[in-house]
Amino acid sequence: MSERDPGFSTRAVGGWTQMPEVRQHPASPPLYQTATFIFDDIDDFASVAQTKISGGYLYSRWANPTVDMLGRVISSLEGSEATACFGSGMGAIAGTLLSLLSNGDHMVAAAQLYGGTHGLFGTAFKRAGISVTTADVGDHAAIEAAFSERTKVLYCETIGNPTMNVADLDALASIARAHDATFVTDSTFAPPVMVRPLEHGADLVCHSATKYLGGHADVTGAWCRVTPRGSRPSDTSRSIPEARWRRSTRGLSRAASKRSFFASIASVRARSRWRARWRSTPPCSA
Repeated sequence: MSERDPGFSTRAVGGWTQMPEVRQHPASPPLYQTATFIFDDIDDFASVAQTKISGGYLYSRWANPTVDMLGRVISSLEGSEATACFGSGMGAIAGTLLSLLSNGDHMVAAAQLYGGTHGLFGTAFKRAGISVTTADVGDHAAIEAAFSERTKVLYCETIGNPTMNVADLDALASIARAHDATFVTDSTFAPPVMVRPLEHGADLVCHSATKYLGGHADVTGAWCRVTPRGSRPSDTSRSIPEARWRRSTRGLSRAASKRSFFASIASVRARSRWRARWRSTPPCSA
């Protein structure tokens, strides 16, 4: 059978085949407004389908070039190992905490938190069998007393929404390390130009892009960053040297960045063993 020219219907739904080849770099990053990606090779498809977030692009729920570019920019601003982007601030908070906590676990949280976060603790967490104890963010003795053998996470907001209480991140990081807990902070009200919590001992930092990072009340989104591996401050009063985190992220590919973030999330509970070793190591030079 000889080939024939595509009919009207085929040409109407196949506009993507007319995409021009662009050899010049765009001055503004393009938006990949696609749910799926097309493959010319079945073996390539099989490889990406198996690895999903680390092997290439297949489905935008797993990975999307525009979203990945945003994550790399945020990583460079925060000095983080990797960044995962979410559709909203509550999505980032829920996704991060539920990756760290399971049925029967306990979390200590600051009392001065966004109302939606308190709602999450009282509904989804309660149904999941995760208990939460809150204490005044400035009462460090009360926060430490709230810890138990089941405590896995210490959670606060860098600047409380809407109370504007300022958390002492260095002190809270010390408390979390003493109890082998993961320290997570929501820094929505304190963007990277003001403070970078990872430099003050936080393990994971969440942001809602709806506030200062968006700046114009026209976007809903969020992200969570993880501290660079092996780059904790020897003293919580000392920031991680900028050159060190730049080395940790320079040349990091999209795939490596994604693998790095989710591997760090999956293994974050093992940091207690690392901390025991770190306590016996000499201070890092600034």
